[in-house]
Amino acid sequence: MTIKVNHETKEFHLFNDHVSYIFRVLEKSKQLEHLYYGKKLLIETPFTS
Repeated sequence: MTIKVNHETKEFHLFNDHVSYIFRVLEKSKQLEHLYYGKKLLIETPFTS
């Protein structure tokens, strides 16, 4: 499993050959917000390793 992180938006993209899971940390409450789970997305930016 690969994990890419956008440090500015606090978004995380976890993925393998088949699926992607994207979530972020909410600014005020520090809770996790689910953004996407499903077929692998091909996103190069703004995530970094």
